[in-house]
Amino acid sequence: MLAPKEERRNTKRRELLLLLPVYEEDGNTVLGALGDISTTGVMLFSKMPITTQQTYCMKIRSQDLMHIMHYKTPHEHILLTVESRWRTMVKPELYKTGFQFTDDIEPHTYQVVHDLVRQLWSQRSIGNTFIDITVSIEDVFEEHETQAVGDLVREFPGVIAVSFNPENHRMLTIQYHPEQTSCHELLSSLSAQHIRNRLVRV
Repeated sequence: MLAPKEERRNTKRRELLLLLPVYEEDGNTVLGALGDISTTGVMLFSKMPITTQQTYCMKIRSQDLMHIMHYKTPHEHILLTVESRWRTMVKPELYKTGFQFTDDIEPHTYQVVHDLVRQLWSQRSIGNTFIDITVSIEDVFEEHETQAVGDLVREFPGVIAVSFNPENHRMLTIQYHPEQTSCHELLSSLSAQHIRNRLVRV
């Protein structure tokens, strides 16, 4: 007997997360596997118990994000400074630990976390087929102004994630769900905000 559709989606989402390793700051030691993520913290599964009430610097490799989550980021890795708050034993040699982000989380890191949360909830709701486009913002913007454009694009219907080219901050990579929007609609929405743009790559 098949499980209900929502349960199957949740299971697929959990399986996807559990494939994503989280490393200690040295980048070589696996701390655990990502069990859940929100804008306030993360939960990890691990074979060994993790000490609670302690600050950790976690590292998620960009290549893992791309391979498993299909999420692109210009940074080589994402560093998360967190505090372990609780731990429970799921079964022998399997623990789950809850972590809360510290107040000094970097803006670009928070952006990645925000994008991942939105992407995961979209996968939970409607599947995981996405399209990436790269758009050039033709007007001359300061970097903080381009960040504001990125924040605006994230609010467009169907947009999953927005990332920036570190060598040219006017280049935006937009990931969207084709059942909710289209390339034409996204570019038209930018133009409607009086933001001149040019499609670079699909």
